Amino acid sequence: MSEADPQAEILLEVSCPACSYVSPAPFDIVPHLWAELDAWAKRMLREVHSLAVVYGWSEAEILRMSAARRRIYLDLTGG
Repeated sequence: MSEADPQAEILLEVSCPACSYVSPAPFDIVPHLWAELDAWAKRMLREVHSLAVVYGWSEAEILRMSAARRRIYLDLTGG
């Protein structure tokens, strides 16, 4: 598999701050990506909730806004 796709397995070099020993550590993208998606989804729900409570807008109306516009409204609400 590594011959077919040399970047299929990503190894990061990590070092111990106490002894400076360097060791390879595999990087698994799936848990990292899932954590990023989960954080994004929770942030979006908090933004929708905050704007809906203050302005009475529907979820669809809020999600149609650009991220920059949502951020401005959230800043105006103190949220």
